[in-house]
Parts: sequence; structure tokens; C-alpha cells
Amino acid sequence: TVSSNDPDSPQVVLSLSMNSASKLTAPPAPTLTVTIQGKKLTASWFSSANVSGYTFYYGTAADTASMT
Repeated sequence: TVSSNDPDSPQVVLSLSMNSASKLTAPPAPTLTVTIQGKKLTASWFSSANVSGYTFYYGTAADTASMT
């Protein structure tokens, strides 16, 4: 679930399923973009020692949400 603290920004729900024993060590795709009413939602992959996932950016500024 991706949401924003800004009440004027839309909420976007993305579903991700994976085996509970799995850990993604590389991005499934280099970039993931979704266009919502002319605005771009970009999912940027990150991976560190014990967590990996996407950070979501809405427009040009980082949104206040992430999904791991």
C-alpha cells in the first residue's frame, strides 16, 4: 500500500506476492512507473544488508511512503 500524508495526493495500492522464504537481491525491473492523471509515480529499487524493496516517488519529490 502506497499512501501520502498529503490529502490532495491520491492513494495507490500495489500488490506484491512472494514466497516467505524468498529475498529479492536484485530489482525485478530497472524502473517501474505508473501514470496517474498525468502524474508519474516512480518506484525506485533499493537493497541493503537486511532489507530490499521499492521507494516510491510522486512527481519530482520523494513521497512519504515506501514498500518493502
